[in-house]
Amino acid sequence: MKIKVSPIPKSPHPEALRFLSLSQRRGKMQLLAQVSAQLFGLPLPWERGGVRRFLGVALLFLFLNSCSDDAPLLDPTPKITLKEIAPTTIVQFTDSISMVIEYEDGDGDVGYWSPDSLPLTVHDLRLANPDYFYVRPLTPDSNALAITGTIHIAIRNTFLLGNGDSETTRYEIKLKDRAGHWSNVVTTPEVTITR
Repeated sequence: MKIKVSPIPKSPHPEALRFLSLSQRRGKMQLLAQVSAQLFGLPLPWERGGVRRFLGVALLFLFLNSCSDDAPLLDPTPKITLKEIAPTTIVQFTDSISMVIEYEDGDGDVGYWSPDSLPLTVHDLRLANPDYFYVRPLTPDSNALAITGTIHIAIRNTFLLGNGDSETTRYEIKLKDRAGHWSNVVTTPEVTITR
């Protein structure tokens, strides 16, 4: 789109030009007015009725430009997704299962200072109770920062529960933040355990 700027005509309203010359911005304001008039199809401020329309559009533009969204970018409740699990077939007591989960938290209160607090649960669905893991704090204690990242989990010494040569299981993973919010539950694909 080409914008043509024409020479500024003499104003029929000397008060408008006097105001502009007093503010030392006459040339810049007139150029801005001409560009705005051509872009938006508005009358020039020095034309009849143009000052009100021009100021109305300018104030509307400034108002819309000054609006900001103060809402947090992320939800303060943690959210996790399973990024990777390997291997999906293991030999009991020999191989380890490696899992990588991605997390996001709107206020950054994931992890605990006390190693006695175990906010990460990994539940082998063959068993009644989950295993608990320690997660160190991921932000300073008093700061509310939106965070994202990955957590690596290693499951060692997985074994067969029955007398068969193989079993399959899935794992459910969830994470709790310092405010007590539990994340969503992520379920892994099936893992096969052999002798």
